[in-house]
Amino acid sequence: MFSCQHDKSQEPFIVDGEEFFPVEEYVHNDVVNYESYYSNGEVKKSLTLRDNEADGLFSSFDSLGNTIRMEHYRMGVLQGERKVYDSRGSLQYLNNYKDGKRDGYQISFDASSDTISFNYCYKDSIIYSSGNQKNSFKEQILPFIKLLKDTHQVFDTLAVGFGLPIDENLVKDKSLFLFLGIDEYKPAPANLLSPVDSIRLIANKFNWIGLKLEAKGPQMLYGYIGERGESTYKNYQVFRRKIEVH
Repeated sequence: MFSCQHDKSQEPFIVDGEEFFPVEEYVHNDVVNYESYYSNGEVKKSLTLRDNEADGLFSSFDSLGNTIRMEHYRMGVLQGERKVYDSRGSLQYLNNYKDGKRDGYQISFDASSDTISFNYCYKDSIIYSSGNQKNSFKEQILPFIKLLKDTHQVFDTLAVGFGLPIDENLVKDKSLFLFLGIDEYKPAPANLLSPVDSIRLIANKFNWIGLKLEAKGPQMLYGYIGERGESTYKNYQVFRRKIEVH
């Protein structure tokens, strides 16, 4: 969230101890462009305010005028692309946001502009990740999980929502299943990768499943996504969520 309280009759206004000066004011006086400056006169930051909220492109620069960061706001909330550059002007990070949360592709690059990591997020949760680690390619897929209720009673049915909100091109050649279970707080190693329920996952389709709560105390909702093709048998990263049953 990016906002500030500013009376446009007062110049400049200050955010976190930094002075911003108006550059251009529109006819209706509800949208104003502002800049802050280095001691050498170079622009340090540039932003647009609408009704005291950042709205539009926000940019920051180094003292030589090179772009450091560019991001977009809609009424004080991050929306769309954020780009971060290194000291040589090469793109270092490319992130996408929706309603202030990471949503969509999140990519980082090295100095040669080669991809270091490649993630896909939904509401700040990483759904897909890939990259080279220790000279080998690693790929992970995690489901988006949510619970219908915040409190849980023994013998109730735990309603678990699940989905795979992702660019379908990332998984179009994969046959994916969600393996899901619930156990005591620290499941035995033999059970950890053997959840009782499995459901076929389809990109961008959300469903619900019910799990019976048969004991009081701390419990662990756990599981993983498995790829099951004609010649493929692969389990992705295990996820866990602790719940308390009363």
